Amino acid sequence: MYEYLATHADLGAVFNRFMTAQSHLHNAAIADAYDFSDVRTLVDVGGGHGATLTALLERYPTMTGILFDLPEVVASARWEASEGYVRCKVIGGDMLQSVPTGGDVYLIKRVMMDKTDEEANNGIAQLHCFNE
Repeated sequence: MYEYLATHADLGAVFNRFMTAQSHLHNAAIADAYDFSDVRTLVDVGGGHGATLTALLERYPTMTGILFDLPEVVASARWEASEGYVRCKVIGGDMLQSVPTGGDVYLIKRVMMDKTDEEANNGIAQLHCFNE
């Protein structure tokens, strides 16, 4: 699915806007459900245009973030007017190849929806190995 979206920029843009809108619906629940107060650096793997990471950075003013997604996705990211983006690095790459190091917490939300359970579990195991 992601390879197809990468080669069809018009559909990729629609998909990315949809995912950002979906994130806005979930952000408050995530921030309310989890205590990120001890997190120095949060890596949002497959974080799209950064809506969730921005919301968490706004909630936790001492946290820094790394937004990590496919290069074509982060290239089109438009940060919302917020303080959060100032404390964030944006990195393009493929999470199935490697992920940025240095995070205290890695957030993976709604990025393996095109995978079977087995493929998703294998992907999570790979991500764990990259960060050791």
